[in-house]
Formats: sequence, structure tokens, C-alpha cells
Amino acid sequence: GKFDESGEPYRFDNLDRDMFKSWMEIYEREIQPLLNAPQLGLHRLYQGRLAQAIDKYYIHQGALAEFLHLLYLPLEKSLRVMEKKLEELSAEGNLSENFKDYYNMWIKVLEGHYMTLFKSPDYLESLARTLNTVEDFKMARHHILADALQVLPIPTHRDMDELYKEIYLLKKKVKALSSKVENPEFRT
Repeated sequence: GKFDESGEPYRFDNLDRDMFKSWMEIYEREIQPLLNAPQLGLHRLYQGRLAQAIDKYYIHQGALAEFLHLLYLPLEKSLRVMEKKLEELSAEGNLSENFKDYYNMWIKVLEGHYMTLFKSPDYLESLARTLNTVEDFKMARHHILADALQVLPIPTHRDMDELYKEIYLLKKKVKALSSKVENPEFRT
């Protein structure tokens, strides 16, 4: 839709999110129902967890694409501002021979755009959505990994926690018994 239109400098409201919304709507309408279909068979729990992880992955990819697009916007806008400034300087005949002047000018414009972006509610919403989706995906991935490690002769967190508890209780008992043995009243 709006790829050929340039955005206004220092404005980050009414962003074109139709592209990302359309992509996520297609995913939610066409693919997500297939992933959330009830699983059948002996391994339905594992199949369900795998389908859930795939679903969380694609949701995260959509949120991440939107976030990265948002981070790209200040670059685009600052380049457009610099293009206009260079045209004005060229028309006035005030072009500098030192390219570092142009670089410093561009950095100031870019910093202004990023400061404006980082204060915008759209940025905060996109960042929060991206972080939430990556957390959901990591949890789903963790469940799959735990299921896969369950069949291998590798101790799980639960096994290790039980072992640590047993060692702690044994140390406590040995300490209590050794204090009784070292006690002079116990010897007589």
C-alpha cells in the first residue's frame, strides 16, 4: 500500500500497520486453526506442544517484524530530511567540502527521530508485544525440550531438585549425629 509514500519527519503516530495486521489476520484465519486442532493418538500431548510452539513462533515473528519496521522508520525519515537539507544547501551554494559536517548533521537528525520514537506509545506497545511473544515462544520451546530430554538418560530439574533436597537432609542428619558423637555426655 504505502511503500512509495514518505513519512513526515518527527511524526510517529498513525503508522502503517495494515501490512502487519493483514499478515497476522491471514495467519490467524488460515493457519492457526490447523495448529490448534485437537491432536489424536498416543503422542497427542507432544504433538499439541509442538503445534503450540510453532504457533507461538509465528506470532512472535509477526510482532518482531512490526518492531523491526518501527526501528527502521527513524533511519528512513532522517535520510529524507537530509536529502531535503542537502537540496537546500545545494540551491544556496553552501555545500561543505568536509563530509563529517554532513555526518554530524545526519546524526543529530537521527537522534531526534529516535528520541521521538522511543517516547511514542506505538513503540512501547510494539516492544511490549514483542517481549511477551518471545517469552511465550521460549516457554513453549522449553516444554518441547523437556519432553525430548525425558526419554534420554539425563536428569531433569525435578530429579536434580529431589537429589539436592536429599543431600541437604543427609548433611543435616550427619551434622546432628556428629555433634552427638562429639558430645562428652554421649560417650559415658
